[in-house]
Amino acid sequence: MIRHVALFRFREDLDKVYIDELMHLFTSLEGKIAGLKSVAAGENVTSEPLTQGFRHGIVMEFDTPAHLETYLSHPLHLPIAGKVIEALATNAEQDIVVFDIQMDPAMRSAGHST
Repeated sequence: MIRHVALFRFREDLDKVYIDELMHLFTSLEGKIAGLKSVAAGENVTSEPLTQGFRHGIVMEFDTPAHLETYLSHPLHLPIAGKVIEALATNAEQDIVVFDIQMDPAMRSAGHST
């Protein structure tokens, strides 16, 4: 399994309702793309001062890296990605962080958290 994490820094002028709608677009993909097992999306609720302005994000779990690659170019994902890019504070290189983790089944079964 692979866990896909993306963090977003949106423009300050966007209202909460619009950002919530963007996040819902991601959660609406669950069950519609092969290999996409789960989706969580929303606002960062940490009290730590280490967010660097990344106040929203998604966490998705895919069966395989190939399923993640399929998602990235999937026709249901591309319009959402376009809306996210339009809503960013400056540009994708500065306002999106992506982190993909290959989940190790041995670590999970041994009781370790990842």
